[in-house]
Amino acid sequence: MDHWLPIFKTLVRNLTLWFGALFVVCALLATTDYLHFLKTTRVPLLIAAVVCAALWYAIKGWLDYQEKRKNIVSCQGPGGELAQKASLYALQDQEEVEVGSDADAEFINAEQCFAAAIYSQAAQYCQESIDAFPSLSAQLNLGVALLNTSQFKQAEEVLSMGLRRAQRDELPDFIAAFQTNIGVLHMRLGRLDDALKAYGEALEHYLQLEDERGQADVQLNTGNVHMSQGNWGKARELYEAALSTHRRLGNKLGQASALGGLGNMHAHQGQLGRALNLHRDALKIHEDFANPLGRANALTNIGNVHFRNEAPDDALQSYEAALALHRQLADLLGEATALGNIGNVHFKQGRLKEALQTYEKTHAMHKRIGNLMGRANVMTNIGSVLARQRQGDEALEALQQARILYQQIGAKTRGAEVVEKIIARLEKKKAKRSS
Repeated sequence: MDHWLPIFKTLVRNLTLWFGALFVVCALLATTDYLHFLKTTRVPLLIAAVVCAALWYAIKGWLDYQEKRKNIVSCQGPGGELAQKASLYALQDQEEVEVGSDADAEFINAEQCFAAAIYSQAAQYCQESIDAFPSLSAQLNLGVALLNTSQFKQAEEVLSMGLRRAQRDELPDFIAAFQTNIGVLHMRLGRLDDALKAYGEALEHYLQLEDERGQADVQLNTGNVHMSQGNWGKARELYEAALSTHRRLGNKLGQASALGGLGNMHAHQGQLGRALNLHRDALKIHEDFANPLGRANALTNIGNVHFRNEAPDDALQSYEAALALHRQLADLLGEATALGNIGNVHFKQGRLKEALQTYEKTHAMHKRIGNLMGRANVMTNIGSVLARQRQGDEALEALQQARILYQQIGAKTRGAEVVEKIIARLEKKKAKRSS
């Protein structure tokens, strides 16, 4: 029955609005002599509207209660993905942590930091909760906080340890959650095949649990991987499936993330108007729910569309707004991405020296994080700048490094295609000079 409640809730809401509108129309028309007979319909219509409204309220209350009793919920991931976070219910009822204990209090502090998107502080509170009582819930959430502050090495240790413990204790919902977050980690570090494997294993558990929310989250994240690999049809299929499920479940964060994924896909396929509308819709949802990391990701996507649409000033404005948010959130990966995009604008405007300096800063940040995809993209950009400055040998060296990274990742992105084209052109020029 719970499976159909979100659909029934939407139906009842629509009936409430419909009966209410009919009541108003009939009440107005009944004031005329010719339609005075409609006066008798007012009471039944009003009763129907009130009954439907009461039923909608009851269903909403039940669904909200069920949501609070879930062990695992969706939360914002680092780059548009959906991560998995343990609820307070999981800590108190499933792990039997005493209400008011240090572990409980620090976990609640962490929850408040997650709500305010203060992820570095959330990580500290999660660790303090673990120190007081080594709960699996706090360990899962610590992994998310570390992901969202680009502390990927520590996140991998925490999430891997948590997965082993969840598997030992045979907790399928936690197993699926840890596997999903490990998939997010692999995606952020450019390990696309590893990400697909982790997401596939998580999906199997969500299917067994009949957890549609979890299934939709994994579908969305898997769509991001397929888009990075150039599998446009598969990515679109997964995004649309995730969007449909999240709309039915009323998961606004899931809807915004799916809209962002579809927007990126349309942008890569040159459908810029459609892409811009989708990203603006996603930004509106993130703004309504005061989600700064989601806002930063959406602003970056909007900037990318402006950049492709030959509007560098608009792109720069979006990128700088995203950069400010990422710095505020202590999100090193987001900051590096925003800086790289700003470098692209400088390059587009012919400010090659500024572009090169920005790219070099960005590369150092991606190297510090361990993000192979980020490094590959930036080395591509560095090679392009050096080629424009007629430093052919240096450009070729940078581009060959980018090629190796793309091959290592298995990426079939636009950047990988650009690398091959520029290398071929530079090698042809070099051969002519040698002959």
